[in-house]
Amino acid sequence: MKRITELLLCISCLITAACVREDMSNCTLPLNVSLTFSYTRDTYDPSMFDKTVDHIILMVFDENGSRVTNIEVNKKELEKSREVQLSLSPGNYRAVCWGNSDEHTETADCEFLSRGRLHHPGHRLGTEISTNSHLYYGVYGFSVPKNGLVEGDIPLRGAHINIEVYIRSDVSGKGNYEVKAHNLMPQYNLEMLPAQPFATTYCPQMG
Repeated sequence: MKRITELLLCISCLITAACVREDMSNCTLPLNVSLTFSYTRDTYDPSMFDKTVDHIILMVFDENGSRVTNIEVNKKELEKSREVQLSLSPGNYRAVCWGNSDEHTETADCEFLSRGRLHHPGHRLGTEISTNSHLYYGVYGFSVPKNGLVEGDIPLRGAHINIEVYIRSDVSGKGNYEVKAHNLMPQYNLEMLPAQPFATTYCPQMG
């Protein structure tokens, strides 16, 4: 009887872990966390979110810095709702959110909060980098009790700089230009801090 009880407890633990870490469609735990996203810029205009954010990557880490879930929300889903619901065991968590990650961004080692990185694929491959994604960043810490619903909002802020270069006239008549920006940072960690020295050269495409 004791062995049967132990086996049932093990199965229960496995089901709980699957609810947190994998697909939650068959999850037996209640949805006990509701997180929303917002971005108002300096104008405090709620409509700025719809105008600027097309895609969300949400990573949730436990108090040991291990990732317990990773969710991607596309533009169509954001238009329906800016809310993500989760089933999490009681404990302390940190939600990290990146907006607008596209072909110019890839993540690395994000299983752990302390090791996670975001960078242009060219940084890993050692190839020429033309630009970065128009990233937005948000972080939110929260605690999940044994009972009850946790609600919170993740406010986003800009994680990019726009640079525009204008050439007013072509004195030589050749029309061949090349613009390079030196000593730039190629990589963020998951707290939006520089993860590499400012030593990368970007070569924007001229159009």
